[in-house]
Amino acid sequence: MKQKSLRYRLLLYFTLIAIIPAFVTTSITFFHNQKDIQNSVINDNQQMLSQVMERISHKISQVDDFSNWICQNPGIQDLLILPSENVNSYTLAKAQTIRELRLQSSYRPISEYILSLFIVGNNGADIRDGPEASMVDINILHRSVDRFSVGYWSGIMENLTPLSDNQSVLMYCHPILDPLSHTIAGHVAILFSENLFLDEFKYFTQSPGKYALLKTDHGQILSLAGPKSQEQVIDILSDLMKQEASPDYFTLNVINSVNRLTIQGLVSTEPMRQQITTTTMSMILLVCISLAITLLLAYFLSIHFNRPIVQMTANVRYISNGQFLKVSAIEDQSELGELNRHIIQMSQDIVQLMEDQKKREKEKRYLEMRILQAQINPHFLYNTLNSIKLMASMQGAYNISSMVEKLGQMLRVNQQIREEWIMLEEELALLESYIYIQNIRFKGKIRYQAQMIDHNLGKLKILKFTLQPFVENSILHGLSPKQQGGSIQILCDLTKEYLRIRVLDDGIGITQNKLHEIQTALDHSDNTEEEGGIGIQNVFRRIKLRCGLQYGISINNRPEGGVCVTVLLPVTR
Repeated sequence: MKQKSLRYRLLLYFTLIAIIPAFVTTSITFFHNQKDIQNSVINDNQQMLSQVMERISHKISQVDDFSNWICQNPGIQDLLILPSENVNSYTLAKAQTIRELRLQSSYRPISEYILSLFIVGNNGADIRDGPEASMVDINILHRSVDRFSVGYWSGIMENLTPLSDNQSVLMYCHPILDPLSHTIAGHVAILFSENLFLDEFKYFTQSPGKYALLKTDHGQILSLAGPKSQEQVIDILSDLMKQEASPDYFTLNVINSVNRLTIQGLVSTEPMRQQITTTTMSMILLVCISLAITLLLAYFLSIHFNRPIVQMTANVRYISNGQFLKVSAIEDQSELGELNRHIIQMSQDIVQLMEDQKKREKEKRYLEMRILQAQINPHFLYNTLNSIKLMASMQGAYNISSMVEKLGQMLRVNQQIREEWIMLEEELALLESYIYIQNIRFKGKIRYQAQMIDHNLGKLKILKFTLQPFVENSILHGLSPKQQGGSIQILCDLTKEYLRIRVLDDGIGITQNKLHEIQTALDHSDNTEEEGGIGIQNVFRRIKLRCGLQYGISINNRPEGGVCVTVLLPVTR
């Protein structure tokens, strides 16, 4: 009965979860759909006009580059400052200048739009190029040039010759200065086809209901673009510009402050309204279909949802009772199946943790046994060392006496301090005694120095006999092969998370193969045993067991020679 009740409740919940969000989502989307589509259409068309403005600006830059070349050409400047009586005389320099001008105008990207090119001077110079240049009367040309007072572009104007198929043109005019007096010596005038800018609007105006106008900041209209004739485009733009707002069109503006140009675009709202209607109907149909499918799925889930829940409940009960082998999987690829897989993984992790704990306890007992095996009966050893010291003193062998005394101090501290953790300053004192003994053996060739950035670091605790194996290796393998000996330096500092101790020597270093062998041995230290004493591997294993896996040691060669051993320990007070 409970299972049936749960199924019906699930069916009810799933049905409500499907119906309520569906109605809420439909209502909200209905009110916001129109605004979202409008913003999308506006942004798309605004981006298209921005791209058109970039291409137009690029063409204007090409025109300016060509004009600047003409205005700064020394040959052209020389022609414009000739005396009037010599202007029409033939010279090799004049011929070369005209050839160079025609070559420049022929290979530039804007050359296909150039109808006429004129260079007219105050001295009567008249240089022409272009397919329609010869058909223009010089007096009409002068009157057109004289009308330029502001800016370099004329806007759309009637062609200067009635014999051309291009009834409307764009005129560009720029003064040419005398290089000596810096006064106006003439002008360069270029007549462009309307397509110079109109071609860039083709992609924008290929859809119906889109119009655009390009003008300068002085009001000159450089281009009128639209799917209809130019007269119809002018009428539509004029009517819409007179109204503050139109329900049939929305306006767009793109301004280029560098070239002082503005594009005004008009986009019909009819396609947008059609898109809103289509999207709304599609959304309603999709919601109805989704609602029907959701109801069927809710009925199916209400029947089959309870089965994996029962299995997962049984698995949790088995884990709580310690019966890990009875945990079983379920054939379900949904979140319930994923949850059950995590439950199974949790049981396996618990088993693995128990095994790891047993292994760590075994390892702990093994290390304690090895430490105990390394110890010697202190009473016998002290008596023997005292006898050796007395005999050495009687015979005048004071080095031997001092060596035995230092060795006795090391053993006495080792026996008196039963704790596994000792203060850093005690560890360094043991090292000093050990190096003193080794220095007698190596005839004082070992130089030793210990530095702490803060004297309070000496009160921090570290594992006993952590540093001695590294110092021993530095002496035996790094310094002993060098005839002059070397130095060992202990540097202790503190970071936010670690107590860092570095053992540095200037010995012969370690070959890469040997360094790889040492690292491999450390990585597999759980499965290897060292012969005699507490070696590097034991130190590594003790740090991992007592401090955690994030602590340990690293061994590297120093760039200047020698070895650097870095020991990372927790900050323990």
